[in-house]
This record gives sequence, structure tokens and C-alpha cells, in this order.
Amino acid sequence: MALFKQSVDSRPPREGDWHLPGRVSYGLGWVREGAYELFAEAVGLFPPLLPVSSEQPPLERHQQGTLPSLDELRLHQGTVWRWNRPVYDPKNGGHLRIEFRSLPSGPTPLDMVANTAFLVGMVEGLSSQMEELLPSFPFEYAHHNFYRGAQFGLDAVLLWPSIQYPSPREVPVCDLALDLLPVAERGLAQLGVEAGEISRMSEVIRTRIERRCTGARWQRRMLDHLEQQSSRRQAVVALLDRYLEKSAQGRPVGEWMV
Repeated sequence: MALFKQSVDSRPPREGDWHLPGRVSYGLGWVREGAYELFAEAVGLFPPLLPVSSEQPPLERHQQGTLPSLDELRLHQGTVWRWNRPVYDPKNGGHLRIEFRSLPSGPTPLDMVANTAFLVGMVEGLSSQMEELLPSFPFEYAHHNFYRGAQFGLDAVLLWPSIQYPSPREVPVCDLALDLLPVAERGLAQLGVEAGEISRMSEVIRTRIERRCTGARWQRRMLDHLEQQSSRRQAVVALLDRYLEKSAQGRPVGEWMV
């Protein structure tokens, strides 16, 4: 992300005693009311890069009972990169979605579904406590956690808020994830997910944590193992072959053995 932030930074070197935030960032603050805040922030802070205007009058379309395309806004949102990005799309009746760019990919579809279930379940499960938790958890702490998690993985120590003093506290990420599993399960149940699916997704996350095995860790361990038997070049080729083989089998990465 650091390289991407530098490569698309369009800000002048100096802005006096202050500077605009970059177009690429984790985010600038908690959303309090809704996605409109994020659209308004992007329009208010960043000048358009491409001066393209649509001939479609959005207010007239709205008054006619049809959805406006908002071409200018959609184009502009494509030039502002947030890790949680709001997207408006007028197609097929229209919808508003949030792109969770911080979700890890792979190494199997089951792992990705479990990651999504864990995240969505936690969001729902924690939603009723937000007003109590946020006063002791400034947005910069979420920014801190994101980078610590990316840098240290399962060895990360994160800040986490609590209703009880002291808050926040430093917690090893594996302990935190296990503590939050019941919260995610409760949230998924509130959303109507079947109990069997909840149990299956939770088990994928729990096994990964207990065995301390993510896709990245498995690759590092397997590469070390293979380099004891062959050259680095041969080991890298063999690693890719084994990764593709295990990924095609569909078993979650927590069950992969070296």
C-alpha cells in the first residue's frame, strides 16, 4: 500500500502549514450517519482529475421517479481510493455497496467466505455497542491496527476498546480473534444465517488461529522445508506447484500440512 500511496499522490510538495490528505488512505474518520458522508468527503476534499460531464440532469431523473446515473460522482469515486470504499451503481434497480478492500484473498474460496462471514458477523454483533466503545477508540487506533496486522500477521498485538476501564488495551491478535468468534456467531445468527453454516465458518477461522497457519505462513514454512532438499529456484517452483494443488483441493488453509 505504501508504494501505491506514493505512486498516485497528486498533492503539491507544500501546502503551507497544513496539507490535504492523500487520495489513497485507510480513511479519515468514523462514519456516523451513512455512506453520504464518504461521498461528500471525496467531493469536498479532492478536485476532479478528469473533467467529464454527463448530459443527464440527475434532479430531473429523480423527479421522474428514475435513478440518476451520477456519472460524475462515480467517475470521481474511481480516483479516490479508500480501504472501505462506497460504490453507487444505478444498474438493475440501483444499489449502494461497500467494498471491503482490506479482506484477505485466498488461498481457497472457503477461506474467503469464512473471512467475510467473520467480518460481517462482527460488524453486526458489535453494532449495538458502538456508542459505548467509540469514545475511547479514536479512528487513528483503527489505522494503527490495520498496519500492525498487515506487518505482523498472527504475531500482531492490536489495540481494542472495552466498555470497562482501561480502554483500549493491547491484545494479541489470536486471542482477540478467538474472543470475537462468539460475537461474530451471534451477529450472523441475527442476520438469519443457518446454524450449520455459522458453525462451519467459525471452525475454519478457529482452526487457522489454533494451528497458526495462514496462506503466507504456510508458504514460508513450505519454502524453508523445500530449500533443505533443493536449490532456491527449484524450491520456489515446487512451492507454487504444491500451493496450486492444495488450493484446488478446496480444504481451508488451516488444515494444510508441511
